[in-house]
Amino acid sequence: MAGHQAEEYLTSHPELFDNRVADVVVIDVPAAAKAGVETLRSQDDLVGRISNLVSQQTKGKYTALLTGAPARDARRLQEGRRLSEGEAREPIKITRDLATAIFVCLLLFTMFMSGFCCLFSLQTPKKYNEEVKAHAS
Repeated sequence: MAGHQAEEYLTSHPELFDNRVADVVVIDVPAAAKAGVETLRSQDDLVGRISNLVSQQTKGKYTALLTGAPARDARRLQEGRRLSEGEAREPIKITRDLATAIFVCLLLFTMFMSGFCCLFSLQTPKKYNEEVKAHAS
């Protein structure tokens, strides 16, 4: 069914929620021609309203609400979804404290690996030659 008819359909068919049978309801939320922030918010609001309605009718005993997109549109929708999160995120800035912590970790790791390699490269002889000392009697 179409997304704009979902709420009306679910409220007019209460038997879906108490028939003790696993029901699958497919709600088609049409892809927007232009994936803007407002379009994504309206789609998120629709999914939220449907989810709340199902949760109330089943008293929280529903399994899942799945959403998806065809593979050909997945990349475009993913790029559009970033719009709803706000502006582009800035890369992580390396402050003086973070640079110091990274340097200390690298130094300690280098020291550990040097010690580890030295410890396990120790070799002992396969046979010990003991000198027999003659005792003068």
